[in-house]
Amino acid sequence: MVKPLRARDPDPDIDHNIDIDPDTAEGPGPAMSPPLSPQPAAAPADGFASSDDEAAEEEPSPLHISWLSLSPLYSSEFLGLCSLPGCRFKDVRRNLQKDIGELKSCGIQDIFVLCTRGELSKYRVPNLLDTYQQHGMCVHHHPIPDGNAPDIATCCKILEELRTCLENKQKTMIHGCMSPAPAFRHPGTSAGDREPQEPERIRGHTDHQAVQFPP
Repeated sequence: MVKPLRARDPDPDIDHNIDIDPDTAEGPGPAMSPPLSPQPAAAPADGFASSDDEAAEEEPSPLHISWLSLSPLYSSEFLGLCSLPGCRFKDVRRNLQKDIGELKSCGIQDIFVLCTRGELSKYRVPNLLDTYQQHGMCVHHHPIPDGNAPDIATCCKILEELRTCLENKQKTMIHGCMSPAPAFRHPGTSAGDREPQEPERIRGHTDHQAVQFPP
């Protein structure tokens, strides 16, 4: 037979006659977790922090355009070379809208882009092709991977499109990722040197000697 439980004897040291207001009675407070120490933000894979990229001072210099003299075949200042508009890479901090405005003010109608889409993202202009089209420019995108040379079929296609633009007297611009100075005038420039640089004029070299089209 199970014995009934005896009630515990009241503690003689506690006054059991004290009235406790249930509305004001305080229970144990919530457990407080220790403060978290701030964690450093992970650096992006390309070494840039977005805040640094936005805070960097933009270049006040206008977009440099090298006009190629194509006489006697075509009129002058119908085919130009420039560096990558809006590029933001290392010490280069260009403003895309200002660069686009300068191209428009020059009357550029067609643009040949030799950068790959991966390079456009790397240099902070992932939507450059769409931006050109939004400003009414015709985009000829012929991506040439870094370190590679275009095949004969691609070269023929680019030249044919260029010839059509020039015969229709449409102002045309060509650009890759780097400035036209080292790309077209430096004999020792390697095919894989595609990082953007500021244009540099070299004494004794002229634009019509840099690029020549077959008759």
